Amino acid sequence: MENRLKTDTILDILQEAKDYSSIALDLSFYSLIWNDKRAALEVSNIEKIIDKMWRKLLYKTMLAARSPSQAKYMVSLANLGVAFDRISNAAGDIARIVLQGLSVSQAVKNSLLRGEETVALVKAVKMPREEVSITEIEENVSRIDVLIVKRNKDYMLAPDPTFRIKKGDTIIVRGTLDEIEDLARFLGDEGMLKLVTSIEEAVDEDPLAEQVLETYNLASLMMDLAFHSIFNMDKTAAVEIVNMEEDIDQMYVDILSTSYKEYQSKPNYGPAIAILAKSLESLGDAAKLLALTVLEGAVHFIVEEAGEESRETVIRVRYEGDEKPLEELSLSDMGGLVLAVNRSRKWIPLPPDTFLLKERDELLVKFYILTDEAEDKIYRELESKSLKPIED
Repeated sequence: MENRLKTDTILDILQEAKDYSSIALDLSFYSLIWNDKRAALEVSNIEKIIDKMWRKLLYKTMLAARSPSQAKYMVSLANLGVAFDRISNAAGDIARIVLQGLSVSQAVKNSLLRGEETVALVKAVKMPREEVSITEIEENVSRIDVLIVKRNKDYMLAPDPTFRIKKGDTIIVRGTLDEIEDLARFLGDEGMLKLVTSIEEAVDEDPLAEQVLETYNLASLMMDLAFHSIFNMDKTAAVEIVNMEEDIDQMYVDILSTSYKEYQSKPNYGPAIAILAKSLESLGDAAKLLALTVLEGAVHFIVEEAGEESRETVIRVRYEGDEKPLEELSLSDMGGLVLAVNRSRKWIPLPPDTFLLKERDELLVKFYILTDEAEDKIYRELESKSLKPIED
């Protein structure tokens, strides 16, 4: 498969593998929710790219270790590669649910759709002109993030704002459902328009919906904490991940147990929910691997560089204002997602908008940052909200 990857160095591989694995995972859930085989096929393609990256990373780390002391640090690079591979495999398994004609209940799909943003695959079918730049798209569709452009068999990751979209290109984007609907209309993708505008309400209650959502939220939190931990050598977060791993293992067992009871008369749902649950548990395993790498204390300096260059970043801040609900900070308006709050050395995952912040609370906030200018603006806005970045 042809693809434009700049994987000449270990740092290049780590940076691109992290972005690709994150996109593949988001896209796999999108394909499951919307039963979109186009998106599922793209996940399979990205999974193959990450497999190649993993083999190349392993080869380069083996060649780079010239002494026992160097080898100790090279293990952290190999562990990152293993984690990326596990994430892409989990995404591939979820996508294969769709490709094999299986499905989860609509109630489960709706529970997974509760997030503020999603990843979607939009095709340039009928554009205003022969070519349009990403800047023009952003002017017509507010705050949409173009993650990948696929042209024929070539993948262009994080294209420059001046990059011009042509008819026939496939664009993988991140945004709200409204933004994705606007983009599909702008690019003339009628198929995507039908998907976005045909959200079905669940007819029957499904006790697995809440269980799946809870497991998904914990798996997502563990992955975000894991990357934050290894890129910033945060051992406090690493310890919490190790503790959470026992919880996600039990959630996996509980989902299987509940599905066996609830789906006896609905055999079509059983295999899909089992694959989904196992994929979420595998994400927990990947997170634990990274956490243990941090706790062992031998992380290569290249890992920190990879974190600094990643499009997806987690910023740790300390709240220094008066007591107020989290929603009053309006972090979502900045494109931020609060992953967890640390109070008195205890993590509170995915706090609701009504969560009452207190002075000295620490927050982990995830952003998707495309440019240095955007990053500078985010830090300024955080400071204006009494949120002081914590220097490691």
